[in-house]
Amino acid sequence: MSLLVIFGAGASYDSAPAFPPSTRPYERPPLANELFQNRPTFVEMMQKFPECQPIVPWLRDLPSGTTVEQRLEEFQADVATHPQRQRQLTAVRFYLQHMLWECQQQWANIHGGITNYKTLFDSIEHWRAQRNETVEVVTFNYDTMLEEGLSWLDLKFKRIEDYISDDHYRVFKLHGSVDWIRRVTTPFARSESLFLNNVMWGAAHDVIRNANHLRLSDITKIETVPELRG
Repeated sequence: MSLLVIFGAGASYDSAPAFPPSTRPYERPPLANELFQNRPTFVEMMQKFPECQPIVPWLRDLPSGTTVEQRLEEFQADVATHPQRQRQLTAVRFYLQHMLWECQQQWANIHGGITNYKTLFDSIEHWRAQRNETVEVVTFNYDTMLEEGLSWLDLKFKRIEDYISDDHYRVFKLHGSVDWIRRVTTPFARSESLFLNNVMWGAAHDVIRNANHLRLSDITKIETVPELRG
């Protein structure tokens, strides 16, 4: 017997018991339909990856019943007939990774490590230890708040294999994670300048510019994301 626990996008949004959703709306991790919200900090990050800007309005004003994932899938289907789509979507990936990482760090400065994740896993561990059962954890979130919520149980996630190697907890991140990486396996010419708007994003923009021709490895490992600011 095992326990299945599923976390939706709202888990990180409403993750700090001292700060309910009615407070600090622009500082908490966004819900899926808020990923491209007109927050000043989000707009600033979009400026780092201007290739994504043409499709941002389509990702903000979604018709009722349409999700941001569906709209991105529609854009992906355009790649064959609209080659610029691949660059735009690659820029979106860089934006989402950077934005979600920064949101998580800012939110951590507010909640100070006291989260519903840790409290929930405390209750789950109390239940599990009495039965010696396995807990299967499924999350649709990209951030690493869940991993931090398990850290007090001495679970470490430094390799992809670590998510399913523990005898008591197995974690499945269906949408990936902000600290997972894939390596570019296709050689390409680097631009002469490593700087764009005084931000060292040269490598990212080289990848975006060459997005239509690149091959990527499988997810290889987990890395701490450096803090990159202008």
